[in-house]
Amino acid sequence: MKLVYLSWDELQEIHESVISRSGDLPGVRQQGLVHLCVEAPQRKIYGHEVYTSIFEKASSYLFEMAKLHPYSDGNKRTGYEAAYVFLRRHGYLLVASKTSAVGVCRETAECSYDVEGLAGWMTENVRRAPARV
Repeated sequence: MKLVYLSWDELQEIHESVISRSGDLPGVRQQGLVHLCVEAPQRKIYGHEVYTSIFEKASSYLFEMAKLHPYSDGNKRTGYEAAYVFLRRHGYLLVASKTSAVGVCRETAECSYDVEGLAGWMTENVRRAPARV
């Protein structure tokens, strides 16, 4: 299966949606950091993919957003939604409770999770999405 990654524009739309629902402060702190978040799941070192599983790739969106804080506000929520959209695009639904999702986002920002740990959490909190008609 060919993976379809989120674009800069899609990540911006996700962020704007998060901010519009919460009323938090809009804006990009550093565009270069947003680019790093967009690029993260596709990252290669010496021609080898850093993240190989779909869950590691999805997790990298959340991890990078939580750690780099490219936006003025809503970074963890934007990262979680980006992971959700990416997984949904590839046939999976994140089904974690709100409490669990908030907890994992906070713990990621506090350095309690790395990408591999997040991938494990996502693996435990997904199900196959119903086929689209």
